[in-house]
Amino acid sequence: MSDLAAVHHWPPSEIEALDWWELLAYRRDLPRVLKLTGRIN
Repeated sequence: MSDLAAVHHWPPSEIEALDWWELLAYRRDLPRVLKLTGRIN
């Protein structure tokens, strides 16, 4: 989970191509993660 937290705190100026792919993967998985943590009913 520490990587996901790190994604949220990246300064935009430091985001590189691979970081964008990680960010997109995180956003794609966010609903699943929230469901697993019980935040989605």
